[in-house]
Amino acid sequence: VASFRATVPHGLTLEIGDTVQILEKCEGWYRGFAVKNLNIKGIFPSRYVHLKNAYIKNKGQFEMVIPTEDAVITEMTSTLRDWGTMWKQLYVKNEGDLFHRLGHIMNEILDLRRQVLLGHLTHDRMKDVKRHITARLDWGNEQLGLDLVPRKEFAMVDPEEISITELYRLMEHRHRKKDTPVPASSHHLFVQMKSLMCSNLGEELEVIFSLYDSKESRPI
Repeated sequence: VASFRATVPHGLTLEIGDTVQILEKCEGWYRGFAVKNLNIKGIFPSRYVHLKNAYIKNKGQFEMVIPTEDAVITEMTSTLRDWGTMWKQLYVKNEGDLFHRLGHIMNEILDLRRQVLLGHLTHDRMKDVKRHITARLDWGNEQLGLDLVPRKEFAMVDPEEISITELYRLMEHRHRKKDTPVPASSHHLFVQMKSLMCSNLGEELEVIFSLYDSKESRPI
């Protein structure tokens, strides 16, 4: 749910999206480890994680805990983790416009992720939220030069589990949707002038307005 910095003794640092296995629970705290590093165990507040169903694969010394979560959540988590590193590089490379836009999209996705995790959405609202999530994931991947992800019913498709023909149809459908022209949106700007002072009454007067882009620090 949120990142946690191990500022307490025996604390376990966690990042948003980490999957952890819980070993013990005690008065609002958990003890466990992140599956990305099985050798480091520690404690962390229970309110920083969201419990989800999982199943154990290969029980014993080499057992793995596999979360049984929504495929969109899985993709969202891994994608945001990948974007995080690339997002920092945008700042280093002074690509300010994409840096700010991608940061805004990442915050939107995190907010939508929380809505899905809470589990209070209706079926129709859940479909709408997933549609918004996948659209933003596709936009970010395209802006960062990453591969287009084939999906079926909002979930990623494993190319190893479907035929070449079906994969081609999915990608063709995605490109067709992408190439569909988006109708231009119109905007109305209402300006009200309450007062105007001029020393030369009777002479022709022109009043000029301009829009200002605060990010680019220049008039539009």
